[in-house]
Amino acid sequence: MLLVITHGAQHGLRRSVATMAGCLTALVLMLSVSAAGLGVFLEAWPTMFNALRLIGAAYLVYPGVKA
Repeated sequence: MLLVITHGAQHGLRRSVATMAGCLTALVLMLSVSAAGLGVFLEAWPTMFNALRLIGAAYLVYPGVKA
């Protein structure tokens, strides 16, 4: 919510709506994955969990390096 408010204050309504849509999309994706039982799958295969964790970390580093 703070991200959307910040984008709204700095960049205007159009960007804040896009940010809000991105946040809602992520929320729906997390809820869907949770409902599908991905947690059980990742517990069963710790290597897959570590790979997913490293991919997520790389995704977060990329925008930081790009900026």
